Amino acid sequence: MGKYIKVTNPKTQESVVVLASNASFLKSQGYVVSEPSEEEIQVSFPEEGTVKRAMEAELQSALSEIEKVKTQLTELQSTNETLKAENSSLVSEIEKVKTQLTELQSTSAKSNEKKQ
Repeated sequence: MGKYIKVTNPKTQESVVVLASNASFLKSQGYVVSEPSEEEIQVSFPEEGTVKRAMEAELQSALSEIEKVKTQLTELQSTNETLKAENSSLVSEIEKVKTQLTELQSTSAKSNEKKQ
């Protein structure tokens, strides 16, 4: 059972919705205890609807924020992939320059040996 119970007087068939914490006592007094409908809860405890609506609004707000974060994450992942590609290209360029530098140093060393 939930937070509330429906209590029915077996003699008069009149029902009321009360807090479920009273269930054992009411059963011991001969009342019939059952699960109330949402509408019955709203009639007896109208503040529950207000709380439920507030919770639903908060949930929607949180879901909206989650979607924003997901969008930001996707954008960051895209930027990350772009930066990785650029980094790879730069590393490749650096390797080419290193190779050229090594070749120039080798050529320079050979040229110096011939002069001596």
